[in-house]
Amino acid sequence: KTNMLGFSNHAALIQTHIEGEEFVVNTVSCAGVHKLCELWRYSRYKTTSGHNIYNTAHVIDFDREQHTDIVNYAMKVLEALGIQYGPAHVEIIKNENGCYLIELGARLMGANLPFSLLSRCISTPQAILSIESFINPVGFRNKLQTRYQIFQPITVIFMVSNQNGVIRKINFIDKIRKLKSFFDIKLAVKIGSELKATVDYQTSPGMIYLTHADRHIIESDKKIIRKIEQDMFELAPLNMYLDRVLA
Repeated sequence: KTNMLGFSNHAALIQTHIEGEEFVVNTVSCAGVHKLCELWRYSRYKTTSGHNIYNTAHVIDFDREQHTDIVNYAMKVLEALGIQYGPAHVEIIKNENGCYLIELGARLMGANLPFSLLSRCISTPQAILSIESFINPVGFRNKLQTRYQIFQPITVIFMVSNQNGVIRKINFIDKIRKLKSFFDIKLAVKIGSELKATVDYQTSPGMIYLTHADRHIIESDKKIIRKIEQDMFELAPLNMYLDRVLA
């Protein structure tokens, strides 16, 4: 099967299904010394078809009682995999039995995240510390004991579609842009492209980024988005589109 990067998969790795809270630990390393940059928590929900899809992602404050085991586990994974330099993105599930590794990417967290949003809202954004670790290792080491701070909450909304068809019109973009906590929207679809019912990350129509000093405003705006998103895309039936193309 061809994967989302355009390469062919010739094997599959099977893992035990694990229920629990999903966290992301973003780090930067320099000469084998690791720095926590950001801590994120994902939320998911099950669709009526039984698919467990992403709902939101939030950057969260580090709490020693709640998160020390998660961060320590991530650091052990970095050591086990020989990460010595640069950024790492560690996805972990935690439940009553402990922490479990989903994956580690020796890279920055997703390219879809606006850099200007992270630099505004987080004291130690991963991209900036990555650059500093290479061009100013002494300055980087001086920040190792500095606890990261969240200047303003961030919520990422993974858009959800329950429709299949070809997009002929996109509604409510202006309404979404006028929300008090709106920062940016990145659509993965456009007029004339195919919209699929969301069953995973790859079939999400896009992402919406919210930030505001008042978390209640973010939550209120999120509810508005969830209420209108199913009417955002006006579709032509897929078979009508295919008939036109094949003709």
